[in-house]
Amino acid sequence: MDQKLLGPIAIFRFSSLGDVVLATSFVKLLSLFYQEVSPHQIPSIYFFTFPEFANLVEGHPLVKEVITIPRFRGIFGIFKFYQSLKKELLRLKITFIFDLQSSLRSNFAKAILNVKSSTFPKQRMTRFLFFLGINLYGKQPMSLVERYVNFLFHFWNLEKENKAKLQVSLLNQNRNRSEPLTFVPKHKGTVEKKLFDLPTSYVVFLPSAAHSKKRWPVNYFLELSEMIYQKSHHQMSVVILAGKEDIFCKDFDHKIGVMNLAGKTNFFQSIDIIKNSKLVIGNDTGFMHISEALKIPYYTFFGPTSEYFGFISHTKYGHAISRKLWCRPCSATGSGRCFRSRRFCLEEITALDAWQHIASDVLQARG
Repeated sequence: MDQKLLGPIAIFRFSSLGDVVLATSFVKLLSLFYQEVSPHQIPSIYFFTFPEFANLVEGHPLVKEVITIPRFRGIFGIFKFYQSLKKELLRLKITFIFDLQSSLRSNFAKAILNVKSSTFPKQRMTRFLFFLGINLYGKQPMSLVERYVNFLFHFWNLEKENKAKLQVSLLNQNRNRSEPLTFVPKHKGTVEKKLFDLPTSYVVFLPSAAHSKKRWPVNYFLELSEMIYQKSHHQMSVVILAGKEDIFCKDFDHKIGVMNLAGKTNFFQSIDIIKNSKLVIGNDTGFMHISEALKIPYYTFFGPTSEYFGFISHTKYGHAISRKLWCRPCSATGSGRCFRSRRFCLEEITALDAWQHIASDVLQARG
């Protein structure tokens, strides 16, 4: 084995929320691989990210330290980024980098730093061809976590016997797809569970998204909340989680069977509310992956993006709701404007369609 792989290891994943949550699975997977190839000498792992995402990784039992590098915007930002990154790599005496970001900044830094590295393939050309209707992904979409597994198998190039042992180990880690490999942070203080006087049984709605084009229509959420409340015979309520900037969530105010906490919770309170929920329903956002890490069943609406891009569940807890249309996917991240007269990809998923997907989970959780 290359001796540089036995020294301090850096993992790069600077953004965004969902990507960083999914990257915590890479830490677990990397540790499992080291247990197979070098059980007596497992190196320290350092996780590099932007400051706003540090709390997603802090407390991970396999990460020695979370290193934050500011974004440094502007024309000289990439050079300041490089200088800050170099300083930390030298301080920690990093000998190898696993780059899960593969961005202009991370690639620039690796090009001029004297540190060995391996870059996770983003499959940009495969994704581009997928936009054109050419599917090289395969018949079924593969989660990003599964891609991480394949990447590490290829990287280590294990012999058949060792590979078989590791596959058994990975199977035991995620037996029956019931054990998430992702990590969810724990609040260092005390989260007051009764702070909001939450309902006894409730479903969490996540109606927001980084880009408005990814949002299932708010009036559909309103209609679905009424279905949940009525069809559960008033035994299941809905709790809304969103940011202060999501002013459209005011539509949930004074809605019977709905507690609107949009803009009223911090990060750890939101996690705690999800942890105690029966079900989570929302758009393609990072908090859906947090739901999975907490083993809470969740349903994700996919519109302009696609399940084939990897942001689907690697366990039994996650489910995708989408429509097969000629115009989707049209975006890797959901940014930009819809080029059609309306967003057919999301607007054709009615509240009744959504209810038919979630009904059994809601009624079973109701007891």
